[in-house]
Amino acid sequence: MGDLTTLDWAKYYYFERGWHILPALRGRKSCYLSWKKDGYENKRYDWDFLEHEFSKPDVTNIILVNGLSGTTTIDYDPKNLIKDNPEEVEFINDLLNKVPDTLETITGSGGSHWI
Repeated sequence: MGDLTTLDWAKYYYFERGWHILPALRGRKSCYLSWKKDGYENKRYDWDFLEHEFSKPDVTNIILVNGLSGTTTIDYDPKNLIKDNPEEVEFINDLLNKVPDTLETITGSGGSHWI
């Protein structure tokens, strides 16, 4: 087996943790699958199906369905901070210092997601 890409590693890691994941197309924040209509609102797709879907060339990202996965994600986007409001900046920085060691991804806008 060749070297794993970051996407390959992440989808395998997330799936093995029992998390509900969906494929996302390049530049999109939503899934192209009709997963709720297909009866997958309360269960995960199986590994073979996901492998097939993630092999499509335009699939470049993973959607994590928090509720079904038993996870929570913090979405931090520093460009949306009100820089003229020192109380807000201090509050956000204090909050971020309390986040335990966890998985972090860098978003397209330069922010972060902590799972």
